[in-house]
Amino acid sequence: MKDLLKKYEQLKEEIQLHNYNYHALDDPKISDSEYDKLFRSLLDLEEENPQLVTPDSPTQRVGFSPIDEFETFEHSVPMLSLANVFSEKEFSDFNDRILKRLVNINDFEYFCEPKMDGAAVSLIYKNGILERALTRGDGRVGEDISQNVKTIRSIPQKLSSSEANIPSLLVIRGEIFISKEAFEKMNEKAKENNEKVFANPRNAASGSLRQLDSKITSSRPLSFIAHGLGECEGIQFSSISEFYDHLKAWKIPTSDLCKKVETKDDCLKFHDKILKERESIPYEIDGVVFKVNDYDLQKRLGFISRAPRWAIAHKFPAEEATTILEDIEFQVGRTGILTPVARLQPVIVGGVTVKNATLHNIDEIRRLGIDVGDRVILRRAGDVIPKIVKVVEKGISNKKLEIPKKCPSCDADVILVNTSDLKCSGGFNCDEIQKGQIVHFVSRKAFDIEGLGIEIINTFFKQGFLKDPSDIFKLENRKDEIVSLEGFGEKSFDNLITSIKASRNISLHRFIYSLGIPEVGESTARNLESHFEKFKGIFEATYDELIEVKDIGPKVAENIIQFFQNPLIVEMVPKLLEEIALQELSKEDFKDMPLRGKQIVLTGKLENYSRDELKEILISMGANVTSSVSSKTSLLIAGEKAGSKLKKAESLGIDIINSNQCEEFLNDTKKFL
Repeated sequence: MKDLLKKYEQLKEEIQLHNYNYHALDDPKISDSEYDKLFRSLLDLEEENPQLVTPDSPTQRVGFSPIDEFETFEHSVPMLSLANVFSEKEFSDFNDRILKRLVNINDFEYFCEPKMDGAAVSLIYKNGILERALTRGDGRVGEDISQNVKTIRSIPQKLSSSEANIPSLLVIRGEIFISKEAFEKMNEKAKENNEKVFANPRNAASGSLRQLDSKITSSRPLSFIAHGLGECEGIQFSSISEFYDHLKAWKIPTSDLCKKVETKDDCLKFHDKILKERESIPYEIDGVVFKVNDYDLQKRLGFISRAPRWAIAHKFPAEEATTILEDIEFQVGRTGILTPVARLQPVIVGGVTVKNATLHNIDEIRRLGIDVGDRVILRRAGDVIPKIVKVVEKGISNKKLEIPKKCPSCDADVILVNTSDLKCSGGFNCDEIQKGQIVHFVSRKAFDIEGLGIEIINTFFKQGFLKDPSDIFKLENRKDEIVSLEGFGEKSFDNLITSIKASRNISLHRFIYSLGIPEVGESTARNLESHFEKFKGIFEATYDELIEVKDIGPKVAENIIQFFQNPLIVEMVPKLLEEIALQELSKEDFKDMPLRGKQIVLTGKLENYSRDELKEILISMGANVTSSVSSKTSLLIAGEKAGSKLKKAESLGIDIINSNQCEEFLNDTKKFL
């Protein structure tokens, strides 16, 4: 039995090594027929000795029984996004920020890698065995796609132990993708069989991973490349490059384009080299990534919001393509503004098939001189919404653009506002405005209700489950109706209700923001909370009382009054207040807000904080952070290259501190004010 087990393990490792050579290195060492003989030998051995079969066997990649839906798991270490730069200067500024944070360190190594355009995943190995694979999800929680990932032949189900120790826990971050060649072949086959043709390799990879039947995933030509470490127990690494050496020893695929360099100039050379070679690289990329190589330096640099301070993505220049404008339609937004949308002859721009582009407003249409049938230049930079740059050839079309006089949703009259914007006059009687209000209500900065995306809101609205935001809190009474809908099961329903219940406790400023009052953003909502303390005060405020609030002028004051006088809002607000636990301010709260009533302006290049980061801290301490200096300004925080704002503050005799004094100021505000 011992010899049989040894033969079985050796055969598994040999086949996995050939999988690695073929799928990860594109360097097969044996012919297909020789590989098939080895695989057949393993199958025969397992059929004769079923007690030997283990989950990491190459024979177990063929797919599992379909599942009802994906479970979710919390990432032990969050999967963060990367900040972007688009020029040499922006990258140089990023490098300078690092040097200022790393006191007494004048140089450091970067690790450079291509920025792959695929689906981000996290692979979790325990004692060398692939236990679980998760999608990025929202960065905190991802979907369990283990069954699908185990069908991908370039991902070892068991780490090779021939050249490196195996950690007790290893979390590897990477990208699942379909190569350009494999994508073309897959689409050609789909056309022949009258099946769905995918728009681009990234969508195809992402869609393949989210198949409920892993046998479908197994049939797709998916590959994997590792690009980061999430967590490791049992081994310590000093740098990314050292970690990559272990990845290769474990037979985890990595990009052969990765490179360790010593200077920022070397990084820029790497960027230019990869950009020139982009077309010949076998998979889609949209830039390069630069990371501080040393893990100790990474820890010192830390993170900002949802991105690390020690890494940056240098995106490639915007890509352009020409296509035909087939139509112009007008869509109604949450505030009633009609936005013209260009319907285009589908074209691939930057690896993505684009069918639509925004035209902003009627002034933009006139500026472009655009008509249906024109050939236009379309530009797309990264994930930015595609934009029509100009007309390159006038078309011949019988269909002329007509500025709508009636709302396309509710048929109410369309009025002109701000000289260039068209607006539906139907208000909350318009379905699109009502749906937009609900979408805004559940957004991250408002009630932050997961599971209520635009498509689900549209479905619930169509079914009559939702008419205004207060109906959200009554969805738990519609279980039988909701679980009967296509794509909804009991677990989806339970998760949604859990998220709704968790959202009931909400601060006053988030509640005000959630209502979607025209021109009342997050900052204005905070100012209203700080000034009035209670919702009743805001709801019943007069015009004269509102314009006393910082940063609220006549227009915003009128918007607030008109909003709370709307009969539909008057009816909805009490229903909402019955469903939520509104966290209003009290005098006790002000003890922890030493900057309450203070108006602070930030200017120049700050050293130890990003502008957004410092702004959030100041707001949490009660400050009103504004963009312009006036006689009402209490303090100016001035970084490097502070210009006219600094001069104006000096002329008005306003207190000024430099960015080096921020830490001291935040710890003892009374010392400075």
